[in-house]
Amino acid sequence: MNSVLMTGHAKWGTEEFEFKIGPWADGIGLIMRHTGYSAPRETGAGIWPSIEKAQEIADQTVKRLLDPSCSIVWNTQSD
Repeated sequence: MNSVLMTGHAKWGTEEFEFKIGPWADGIGLIMRHTGYSAPRETGAGIWPSIEKAQEIADQTVKRLLDPSCSIVWNTQSD
């Protein structure tokens, strides 16, 4: 990922997810970082056809791993 277009953050108790969305060679890359109950982990979460699809995948991840009522606060990056 050469640049970050958006970042997102979700927190539930002591667990947190941070997301980065940006251009990738084949589409839009999604990177997530999970902290809380164990050592922080950062991992790629796929290449998606659009920013909206990457956000949808991030939202599904948070609802599945943290809590169904949890939501992500997104911020657009500016130069």
